[in-house]
Amino acid sequence: MAMGTKKRSRRSGSVGAISLRNLWSGGRKVNKQNKICCEQLVQFVVDFQRPIDSAASNVTKLTVNRVGGRSVLHDGQEVDATSWTHAEQEFISWMKTPCVLVAHNCTSFDARVLISNCSPELLSSIKGFADSLPALRKQYPESRKHSVQALQQQLVPGLVFEAHNAVGDVKALAAVLCKGSINSAQLQQHSFTAESFVLRRDY
Repeated sequence: MAMGTKKRSRRSGSVGAISLRNLWSGGRKVNKQNKICCEQLVQFVVDFQRPIDSAASNVTKLTVNRVGGRSVLHDGQEVDATSWTHAEQEFISWMKTPCVLVAHNCTSFDARVLISNCSPELLSSIKGFADSLPALRKQYPESRKHSVQALQQQLVPGLVFEAHNAVGDVKALAAVLCKGSINSAQLQQHSFTAESFVLRRDY
């Protein structure tokens, strides 16, 4: 599954994921309207009950309103936020079976964030991680930029997703992977287990 994570240092943030199993079946990756299938989408806004620093807020558009109690806002609009413990359980239930999580530049960010914060139960549900950034760099060496947004504009320009938002990022990544004909064998070349990541990080 493809995933996106937008949170820093146990503050409020968002997590989104989409199943790639259906997208790689039948040979058609993106339909005639260039719309990606998002029936298997899951998303959470997580509130760690701590302040959100201004740098993170500028990127994620998440803020906290303390008037009349604590609420989390996205771009000025109140959103349903949950605890990380509840989000973990919902995420495990949604995955159903152990999965490989695919994320862009996950070696530097998503894997580190999840492994540092997740419970042993969630960790046991993650078979490993695959980093789409080196796979797409190898697939499109002529491209000047390899960010999800740049590749999405290049490969599926008709799609518009909100950048720096976990759900928007994961939809864009799924579209890029499917339109770019990236297969599991290519992603496997840039995959790693949680255990190997921890050993490398702590070495």
